[in-house]
Amino acid sequence: MKKTLFLLLVSLSIVVSADVLHIRSGMLEGVFSGYNKFRLQFQAWDGNKVEIYEASKVNKLTLDKPLKVQVFLTRAPKKPISAMLKGYYNMKFTFEMEGDEKVIHYNQISKIEYNVSIGEFMKRRDEAKNGGPKTSVKDMIEEGMATIIHFHCDDGPASQRQGNLCERLCKESRGKAVYKRIVVQDLNDPIAKRYKLQSLPQFWFFTPKKAVFVKLSDRFTEEDIENALKGSIRSQK
Repeated sequence: MKKTLFLLLVSLSIVVSADVLHIRSGMLEGVFSGYNKFRLQFQAWDGNKVEIYEASKVNKLTLDKPLKVQVFLTRAPKKPISAMLKGYYNMKFTFEMEGDEKVIHYNQISKIEYNVSIGEFMKRRDEAKNGGPKTSVKDMIEEGMATIIHFHCDDGPASQRQGNLCERLCKESRGKAVYKRIVVQDLNDPIAKRYKLQSLPQFWFFTPKKAVFVKLSDRFTEEDIENALKGSIRSQK
């Protein structure tokens, strides 16, 4: 159970140096800053303040990295529990507590404390804008399963649609594939230059042995994406 849940959370995508809040109207990139009274607190990169979102209306929260937080359960609202927050999905938070992974429904939690300073917010926003100091495709490839690296551009609706397809296919693979996303502002972005990207979006497929299977970079269809994933899963290279 723990392994399956871990693979699911990994497949929920990673935007370098940014937390990502998925709500019914779309997706926001920024910084998670806490939870109180069944509401998540989140400040988007282009926001002027922390906004509040009803937990029941949030589809998921993916984090740039696990966060050290204080958790207060509704049954013991004055007794904080130290934990590492890993994310939020399907109305449940996932934590690491005392070495064990625990999944807790939002209505069983009264508060999650995580304080973000203005300096930290500005630093992470600048890192995200510039692609992050540690963005590396090599480090994102998972051994033992096929990996999709998606170079995503927010200006392209096709990129979001194709990314959603990849995410769904990886979930349906039952641990055989994982989806990773890198946000690229445009072809002048440092990441685009680093990997010599001439078009956006792009989808790079890697085999379970971390070898390149195929790179879809220009004029490809959703069927091409599905076939590329099937081939990368089956490949023994």
